[in-house]
Formats: sequence, C-alpha cells, structure tokens
Amino acid sequence: MTDRVSHLVVALSEDIREDEVQHLVNAIYMLKQVKDVQLGLADPSDFVARVRVYSMVREKLYEVMKTLS
Repeated sequence: MTDRVSHLVVALSEDIREDEVQHLVNAIYMLKQVKDVQLGLADPSDFVARVRVYSMVREKLYEVMKTLS
C-alpha cells in the first residue's frame, strides 16, 4: 500500500510581485485535483534568511578559491 499525498509546496526561483503572479496561480488551478492555491508573501524574515545563506555560501566559496590560487 502506498502513502497518500495531501499537498504540494512550490517554491519560486525569485520573488514575484503579487499583481504579476496571477498567471501562475491560474495555471496551477487548471491542474487536475487542485483544490486551492495560497500565496506565500515574502516578509522581512525571508529576506534576512536569504541574505545570511548567501553570505555563508559566498564566504565558503571565497575560502575554496583561496586554496586553489
């Protein structure tokens, strides 16, 4: 017997303005068995988390590049 899936989470490659995302929402609604689509609005904590991750990756990449030169 296989497990049942109750929902999917979709992450966008970048933040899109709310008024520009409607075409994506409409396309998702057209998929079979889609009941509802909710927008996940970007907030300051999202931005802070992204900046911290970007900074950590940049620092690690810099360390690797120093060892190669």
